[in-house]
Amino acid sequence: MSTAVRKPTSNLSKRMLILCGTIALLQTAFAGYLGLMINDTFSQMEKVKRAKNIVGRLSRLSNLTQSMTLEVLENVTTHSHQRNPEKYTQGLTDIAASYPKEFTQLKRDFRDYPEVRKDFEELLDNYQEGVDLMQKLRNKLTESREHYFLLYKLQEASNSTTERLEKLLVKFSRTEQAASDELKTQSVGMIVFTLAIGVSINLGIALLLFRYVFVQVTKRLKIVADNTVNLAMGKPLAAPITGDDEIAQLDNAIRDLGHILDDYKSKERTILENAAEFICSLNDKGVFTEVNQASSGLWGYSPDDLIGRRLSSLTQAESTERTLEAIDRLFYQGQSVSFENTIRKKDGEHLDLLWSAQPGEDHSSAVLIAHDITERNRVRRLMRESEERFRKIIDSLPLSVLSLNNAFQITSANPTTTKMFQYHVNELLGREFSILFTGSSTGGADDAAIVKAAETHSLELQSYRKDGSPLAVSFMANRYFNHGKEYSLAVLQDITTRREIENVKRDFISMISHDLRSPLTSLHGTLGMMAAQMGDRKEKSKTAEEQVEIETLVEAENKIGKLVCLINDFLDLEKIESGAFAFETQETTALKLVSLANDSLNEMCPDKNRTITCDTPDAHMPFRADVERLVLAVVSFALAILRFSDNSNDVSVNVERTPGRVSLFITSTGCIIPEQTRETCLKRYAIVDLAQHDTWTVSGLSLALARATVEGHRGTLSIESRNGRDGFAITLPS
Repeated sequence: MSTAVRKPTSNLSKRMLILCGTIALLQTAFAGYLGLMINDTFSQMEKVKRAKNIVGRLSRLSNLTQSMTLEVLENVTTHSHQRNPEKYTQGLTDIAASYPKEFTQLKRDFRDYPEVRKDFEELLDNYQEGVDLMQKLRNKLTESREHYFLLYKLQEASNSTTERLEKLLVKFSRTEQAASDELKTQSVGMIVFTLAIGVSINLGIALLLFRYVFVQVTKRLKIVADNTVNLAMGKPLAAPITGDDEIAQLDNAIRDLGHILDDYKSKERTILENAAEFICSLNDKGVFTEVNQASSGLWGYSPDDLIGRRLSSLTQAESTERTLEAIDRLFYQGQSVSFENTIRKKDGEHLDLLWSAQPGEDHSSAVLIAHDITERNRVRRLMRESEERFRKIIDSLPLSVLSLNNAFQITSANPTTTKMFQYHVNELLGREFSILFTGSSTGGADDAAIVKAAETHSLELQSYRKDGSPLAVSFMANRYFNHGKEYSLAVLQDITTRREIENVKRDFISMISHDLRSPLTSLHGTLGMMAAQMGDRKEKSKTAEEQVEIETLVEAENKIGKLVCLINDFLDLEKIESGAFAFETQETTALKLVSLANDSLNEMCPDKNRTITCDTPDAHMPFRADVERLVLAVVSFALAILRFSDNSNDVSVNVERTPGRVSLFITSTGCIIPEQTRETCLKRYAIVDLAQHDTWTVSGLSLALARATVEGHRGTLSIESRNGRDGFAITLPS
């Protein structure tokens, strides 16, 4: 297959150029010949004109001569020359004066006629003779005899001149007639000849054009046109056109295009046969006429199984009508259609398909492509089911869930909202959110402030039901976008029961504080005083019974003291978590905190030789905190670290300073905190068993108090692993 692009040689253009040049040359020659003929005609016309001028001058000279002769005869007969010689003389003089001008013009005209030069010279001699005689007449007017003789001579000269003029006049009249006849004959002949030449040239050109263009070129172009039609219809092409002109090149280009199209068709056929999508062709009856090989893998039917079958025979009953309507629009309305249906595969399974159909130009066939959307529909069904489940969950939540637009108007509400506030859902839709807190609209200003605050933390607000009764709620909000529009999701929880519980808890704490801690404190003091008094006695005076009593008193004092400390920790934790505890902050450093914690740890366990160290450079950076409370927290974290460490009594505190924050990482060598312990050790009242120390347990109250202390300082607490060691990471604002 040749697909190379040939460079045009323009042979056809050269031939046409030569043909046009030849035509132009012939037309130019014809125009030149026509110009010569016209120029010769102009010459003949000029010759006729000169002959006419000569004839006219000769006629005027003849008239002058006759006038002069008549004048002389009249004078002879009437003797007027005697009565009025001056008038007579003046008349002859006037007639004679006209001769020189005419003879001068004749002399100039006769230059082109040498054959009459002798006659013209004789005429001039007669004229000169007449002039001499007229001069003598003027001198002999008084002498009658001489005068008459001269008149006779003048009459002879005039007659001779008239004869010669008549002779020349006849000759040039003939010349003029001959020139006129020749001009007329030449003009007619030139026209006839010119027309004959022009017609002959044009007929030759027409025959040449017909032979070259309408026979050769048209015949070859017909072959090109037939090849173009055959190429479009997929039929074999005619024999190649010989030559290397543009028509032959066009025929070769069409053949190259045919090869390219054959290649494309082959590739297209390969693509269609190996396409993953189902591609087919239907006639206007909805019957398969062509099917690609993908049908075997997708539907289980081979192409031979499908060709001749109706598409509607494979569809599910609920989608058959939709399929037939789409086929009607495709063929009878000539529209490109897209539709969905469900077909039965050969193995009986169902397949959801999305069809794209394009009608043919004759509207008797159409090409369809089927896309498998079974998985997409399954996902959509799951999404719809998920949305329905989510909607049911929202509707069944014991929380009021509202959707607010950017104007803080209620756009949706779940059934719990209507139960909580005793409003019908239609009474809330489109109303401002503030109606739930004030019973009326506030213009949106308060709504914006409340929603913005609820986006960062939970708010406890006083709301009102439709009947005006109060309802304590906690409110949280979050922004979301739907179809490019901003909305807010508001969640309201009825905290009436929780507040009742808090009131009971507050009463319980008050009871512990007054009815339990005070007696225990008094008892602790009393036991301490009794143990001190009995201990002041001399060892020798103490009996064994007394010694046992002293030890019992000391043990009771310690237990009562621990119970008092536990009650104090419980009360402090409640105050911190409720926000009622006032931290006494002062400027301090991490190094000072660690030093005080180390001293406190040694006082608590003087026999354990435990230490808390801090040697990082950032430990000297100051920050504000409640030193006493943070020291207790650090000690609690250090004790927990030591209990999770293997044979280590040293706790290290690493300090890092970042802009606006100070971080402490409390750890020890070999400290490993189990994953299940990380989630429980910081909770209130949690008891953690230590596998490596079977005799030790950790009360979660101390760690919970330490965590509350850190969070009360607007800090964060987490358990992390650094360099193979677990520890507590504390971050505090600086």
